Amino acid sequence: MFKFKQIRFLAYSRKTFRILISLIIFMTLFVLCIYYFLPKFNVLNTNGQTEQIPVAEEEKRLTDEEIVGEASISIEKISLSLPVIINVNGYNEEDYYTALQKGVAHFKGTSLPGQPGNVFVFGHSSDWRWNQGEFKSAFKQLPELESGDLVIINYKDQNYKYQVFLKEIVAYDDLRWVAQTSEDYLTLMTCYPVGSSEKRIVIRAKAI
Repeated sequence: MFKFKQIRFLAYSRKTFRILISLIIFMTLFVLCIYYFLPKFNVLNTNGQTEQIPVAEEEKRLTDEEIVGEASISIEKISLSLPVIINVNGYNEEDYYTALQKGVAHFKGTSLPGQPGNVFVFGHSSDWRWNQGEFKSAFKQLPELESGDLVIINYKDQNYKYQVFLKEIVAYDDLRWVAQTSEDYLTLMTCYPVGSSEKRIVIRAKAI
C-alpha cells in the first residue's frame, strides 16, 4: 500500500511539473506575441483606441553636415538635430509615415517658418524596431523640455528661433494645437508616454 501511494504521489508530482513547464512556455510565447505583433500607432490617431508599442532603439543623431530635407530643427537642451519634411498631410497615414521615415514633419496647412502664425511639427516618440527609417523615436526627449529652452528651425538657409513657454499633456484627438494663432508660435507634438499612443505631449514655443 505504501509503495502504491508513493507511486501515485510521484506520478502526480510529474504531472504537476509538466503543467508548470507548459504554463511557463505559454506565458513566454504570449509575451513575445504582445511585443512583436501589436499594431503600430498612428501619429494623429483618431480611432479612440490605446495601442501599446515597444520602445525603439536609440536613434542616430545627425550632424549639421548630414542634415537633409527642406528644413531642420535643433534643440541644444536635448542634443537634437533633425530634418523637417515640409508640407506633410497629417490626415493621410501613408503620407506622414513616409515623411517620418526621413525625419519629423511639418503639418501641411500650418504656417511655414518665417510666416506669421503657428508652425506645427510632429514626429515619432517610438515605433516598431523593424520599420524603416532612422527617426523612429525622433521626439522621445520632448518631455525633457522646460520653459525658456531654445528651439531653432532652419528653413531656406534662415534660422528662426523660438523659446519654449508651455508643455502640456493632451488627449490623442486634441487637434486644436494645429489651428492658426494670432502670435508667431512653434508647436511640437508627439505620442506620450513613450511606447504608447494614448495621449500626446505638446511643446509650444514663441518666436524671439
